[in-house]
Amino acid sequence: MPAGRVETHRVASRARSAVPRLITMVPHGIGARQARELPVCVVLHPRDSSARGMVGLGMPQFLTAAVRSGVPPFALAAVDGGQDSYWHAIGRNDPQEMLLEELPGWLGEAGLGLPDDGVPRAALGISMGGYGSLVYARRRRTLDAVAVLSPALFRSWEAARTYGPFPDRRDWEGTEPLRHVDDLGIDAAGLGVWCGRQDPFHRAAREFAARSGAAVGEFTDG
Repeated sequence: MPAGRVETHRVASRARSAVPRLITMVPHGIGARQARELPVCVVLHPRDSSARGMVGLGMPQFLTAAVRSGVPPFALAAVDGGQDSYWHAIGRNDPQEMLLEELPGWLGEAGLGLPDDGVPRAALGISMGGYGSLVYARRRRTLDAVAVLSPALFRSWEAARTYGPFPDRRDWEGTEPLRHVDDLGIDAAGLGVWCGRQDPFHRAAREFAARSGAAVGEFTDG
């Protein structure tokens, strides 16, 4: 399956005190003028990865395949959030603030999401990025859809302390999606959860899907 237009931008983030990559992707066959009108889905990468890793995973090809299967065209935007941040603030590095306050302007400058002022309409997160996508939805409160794949959710502080960079229990409890199922910031009809049964986060993902009433919850071997 061919990839569409993929562009890499270097953007200065005050929220992250860094110069992360922003990678934009549009389906094959969509020109720059048409791309301006597309809704944007932000892609949040997993731990020890980056925006570039999402391209290597095949997101541009998956995007074209989805559109060719009949899904209305949309664009993807992947941005660096830090390799072990869990997409929340650690000191002067605040990926959520970057997503909320800086990303819309960057997307507008890149010629995407202009009807929505560059504000993403959806989020897709993998593992750590799944955690971040659900935190983003709760803070953004205007997303139409969120898809999480093997979301790194924690059923206890002991597990969170082992896997994540949370400075203390209060910090984790304030962001953990399983602790805020009644306040997700998105309608359950726009929520999808996918996770393999052999995945270490399987039990937490299944619990989240059940308690949230997610429209899609698929748990297959793998």
